Amino acid sequence: MMFGFALENLAKAIIVCHDPVLVRRDKLQKWHGHGHDLGRLFDWAKIPLSDGERQVLDRAARLIAWKGRYPVPMSFYEAGAQDPLIGYIAVGDSWPPDEYARLSVLYDKAKAEVQRTIQDVPALSADHDFGADK
Repeated sequence: MMFGFALENLAKAIIVCHDPVLVRRDKLQKWHGHGHDLGRLFDWAKIPLSDGERQVLDRAARLIAWKGRYPVPMSFYEAGAQDPLIGYIAVGDSWPPDEYARLSVLYDKAKAEVQRTIQDVPALSADHDFGADK
């Protein structure tokens, strides 16, 4: 779950660097994007993904919502006993070691992209208007 939140924040850092208007007082209460949908956030941040990486992100995104907020799916129709994710949620608190390794690779990839973005995107001026008075 924490890996999912870390990946989400790295993707959102890149998105905000490219579009600082997203960080305004009137937009901080609710992210006007794709919430915890890591695949869509990585697409928006232009971080390329293989099919396997996208599948790992999809599983992590589902765990963010289910383990992070709700002990079970919000809707009966969102999961069934055949859902392999249920095993991650119900059976234990740890993921298979290969999944951890895949998440680590994605974290390193996203972190490197954040570092590149910070170098490439000009810094905001000290008097940048974040809409604090609006």
